[in-house]
Amino acid sequence: MRKLKLTHPDFQDLTDQKAAKVLEILEATQSLLIEEGYAGLSMRKVAARCNMTVGNLTYYFSAKQDLVHILLDVALEGYTDDIREIMADTRLSGEQQLEQALVYIMQDLMTRETTRFFPELWAMANHDPVVNREVQDLYDREQGLIDQLISKVRPDLDGEDCKKLALYISAAIEGHTIFIGHEKGWNSRSAGVIDLAVKNFLDLVRTYERAP
Repeated sequence: MRKLKLTHPDFQDLTDQKAAKVLEILEATQSLLIEEGYAGLSMRKVAARCNMTVGNLTYYFSAKQDLVHILLDVALEGYTDDIREIMADTRLSGEQQLEQALVYIMQDLMTRETTRFFPELWAMANHDPVVNREVQDLYDREQGLIDQLISKVRPDLDGEDCKKLALYISAAIEGHTIFIGHEKGWNSRSAGVIDLAVKNFLDLVRTYERAP
């Protein structure tokens, strides 16, 4: 996962000092989610990490749920930025852009932050409708970018075909987290698995034919 950036519209008018404090709070919240999970997250622990009182913390975020929801907005927006940078690289062909984007997404699965953060989001999404919407939005954005890249490689396919392929590839990638993620049992084989998966995804896109 890339470093958090404070781009949420609710904070655009903050002074530099207050913006820095908000970013510190969000980073502390993310670290606690990664280390202890949602069950271990509390306003008291976040305040302690930021060397502030709970009362001062509630000046910025009124409750734990508000803090988590803003964190998701910030973290999920940043997650797709690297893919957009790949797509903007005009030195690469459409197929090369797709390949690099898929490699990036799969390699990101192996980082400690992503391996722990996203499964927490999946669990939270089962019980919190706001988190569920935000997680769905993340994957909508990710699939939308993959969809655009697929259409560069296969301009002959219609929109529905590209969306179907993007959904399949996105789902297949996320399923690898439990196997090749950080400290998972098959992590030592991750490089070969990523190479194999990306090759298969590219072959699928190149050879896909619509059902009659």
